[in-house]
Amino acid sequence: FLQTDSILKLGIFNLCGFGGIILGFSVWGILISHFRLSMRLNYLKSFAVCITSFLILIFLPHTEFYLYLFGLINGMGLGIFWIGVHSYEMLFTNEKNRDFYSSMVTAISQALRIIGPAIATLTFIISERLLHVETFKLLFIIIPFVYLLSLPFIFALPDYFPEKIQLKEWKRLIFDKKIRHARRYYMTQGFGWGLYAPTLAIIAIYSMKTIINFGILQTVIGIISVLMIIFLSHKRHENNRLNIMFWALLIESIAYAGLVFWQVSPYIYIIHILIVTLAYPTFRVSEHVIDLKSIELIKEKEHSSFYSGMLYRDFILGFSRIGAVVFIIILSLISSENFTLGTAVILIAINNMCIWWAAKCLLNKTSVKNNSPKDAPVL
Repeated sequence: FLQTDSILKLGIFNLCGFGGIILGFSVWGILISHFRLSMRLNYLKSFAVCITSFLILIFLPHTEFYLYLFGLINGMGLGIFWIGVHSYEMLFTNEKNRDFYSSMVTAISQALRIIGPAIATLTFIISERLLHVETFKLLFIIIPFVYLLSLPFIFALPDYFPEKIQLKEWKRLIFDKKIRHARRYYMTQGFGWGLYAPTLAIIAIYSMKTIINFGILQTVIGIISVLMIIFLSHKRHENNRLNIMFWALLIESIAYAGLVFWQVSPYIYIIHILIVTLAYPTFRVSEHVIDLKSIELIKEKEHSSFYSGMLYRDFILGFSRIGAVVFIIILSLISSENFTLGTAVILIAINNMCIWWAAKCLLNKTSVKNNSPKDAPVL
């Protein structure tokens, strides 16, 4: 967007990224199952794909084609990575420990989001003011080496080989009316993220004026979110997940609705970010636990594999994201930029409450099943 000033072209970039995630997660996940490939080694493949995407940014010109290619390949790398993360989460967490686990994962992620923007902002300053190169140049060079830091942890994991998915299992997932609540939940999640990706990027750029200012803001407010997550980590349990999720989403929705007035002052966006920084991680912990539980709930039998349901979930998420981006693109072509962005943030606010409603329906109308995956890890 910094180069093209076009919602259309930013939308196409998002479509490439979301399409890449579908290819990397669901399509590649099917191949992993078919050929019974190692999930532990899958991490290395994801790193190789992600590093390749950043090499495109380092060595090739930043034309629209190569930026779209970067989005596609980077999305594939992310998809390949997350299929491993979710597989091990399903294998080694259960209903009793997921609230605390998710709280700690989210807290660590937020802590890294404090360190990350701080380091990124420093690279922006060095690139612009000392090296006199593109703002992101130095960051693109550093990122591939960051992946290498995880290698010792990867090889400490037990290996896991998913079982082959039968055709009848796909038919069940697609046509079984009993899991319609899960489908609805996944669709609201994907649609919300598809709206968020292009819309908030544009508003952030306009409001903060420079990438450096935005990085400094992210660093400061990240500290607040970590403290909030740690505070709630020992208070969460199965009976209050939805309540915590509701209040966090309600506060976040109000913040998005207020963003309609982002053009009045850049402080509108700053206030929005401060509120969302408190609300989103609080919501995300509950959502993460419900995500994992939903995959259990759509299994065919108590002791059957979670793996096919996990891939099916990502298919729905992916196409819902793409549908939302296509909607933003069409809206931008037939209306003004301001109307497009204003409509998008209102829809995000409404969709947030739809996520809570869909989660509530899912948990209320589907019985809990025992977490005993058939395809236990091969040690």
